[in-house]
Amino acid sequence: FQGSPAASLDTPMAPQGLVCHICGRQYFKDSMPIHLEQCLELYNQRQALLPPSERRPPPTAPTASTEGMTPDQYNDMAYAALEANMATCEHCGRTFAPDRLAIHQRSCTAEKPARRPPSRGARTAAPATKPKPAPKKTPPKAEPD
Repeated sequence: FQGSPAASLDTPMAPQGLVCHICGRQYFKDSMPIHLEQCLELYNQRQALLPPSERRPPPTAPTASTEGMTPDQYNDMAYAALEANMATCEHCGRTFAPDRLAIHQRSCTAEKPARRPPSRGARTAAPATKPKPAPKKTPPKAEPD
């Protein structure tokens, strides 16, 4: 539509969120300090529920100072910190948040590892199947006179 704001190239884009290095969700710059405090507290509570051998230290923040960084640069560093803290399933090789691995391993065992879901771009056409042959018609029997 010609008069709509979306048609104008001068329309400013929405502000970009910052990725939390603990949970991976996005928050705006002003909300991030509040979220990080609450997210770290929740992370520590969840870790306390795990057996000591499965506990992990909290992920380290990307840098002490984010001044001069673009949101993309910060998000790349936060995502790398998040990935470094992921736990890997010993049976299927998939990665999970540390508190989610135990739930996954209920159904993923050495005898029956979980299958990795196909990626969205890897969809292929269904394999071609041969059509079923038509049933053979038998000629009608001739009736005796």
